[in-house]
Amino acid sequence: LDAKGRVNYANLRACEVLGATADTLVGTELFDDGHLQEDDRPLLPPLFRGADGERLSLSPGMHQARVSSATHGDLPVDCRIAAVTLADGDLGYVVSFHDTRDQIATEERLTYLAHHDPLTDLPNRRLVSERLDYEISRARRYGDGFALHLIDLDDFKGVNDRFGHPVGDKLLIALADRFRCAVRESDTVARIGGDEFAVIQVAVDDPENAAALAAKLLSVAQAAVHLDGFELFPGVTIGVAVRENETSAE
Repeated sequence: LDAKGRVNYANLRACEVLGATADTLVGTELFDDGHLQEDDRPLLPPLFRGADGERLSLSPGMHQARVSSATHGDLPVDCRIAAVTLADGDLGYVVSFHDTRDQIATEERLTYLAHHDPLTDLPNRRLVSERLDYEISRARRYGDGFALHLIDLDDFKGVNDRFGHPVGDKLLIALADRFRCAVRESDTVARIGGDEFAVIQVAVDDPENAAALAAKLLSVAQAAVHLDGFELFPGVTIGVAVRENETSAE
């Protein structure tokens, strides 16, 4: 870029990411949309902005930014701006940037996997603990009641031994789906161990509310499951704790 931030040269990769030809980019001020081109047409995208959408100043350093691409839409990028002396002795800038969508998606996926069970896609023990702490803090502040249901499959090892681990995995997935459908959207269903599930039931004003959900969970869990030609009748045990004066998730 020249001293005013206008593009002097853009390489092929920049053109691909920004969705514009080099001829279109040359003369364009990428960091400011408040000017007009010589033919009075508004500047065409792409335009650089800060990560939160604010104007990104043309200052040397590393910046997390967003760029409006003609072909890819709004892209997150890491942007490096360096001040240089041009051939004619004037001040100029070199701007290099790379698309960070894959990096962001990977980070989000790793965060998701840290809090969810890969087999059933349910929250795991870590996320349950965090949500329990949240419900406890709400209970202290607002007096809201909640219940914790711990569900254990009876003789799950026998299912694996008799029918094989693939059938055991499908049984866990089937039960996870049943438990999800049995609760409200505001409740949490989780897998916290090999054959252990948990349900956090919120807005429990009376212990009978918790008893009713426990009965429902028992009923849906014990219905026949047909997997790979086998008919299984799962046995489950449920323990229920209704919030009183607990101080921690544990």
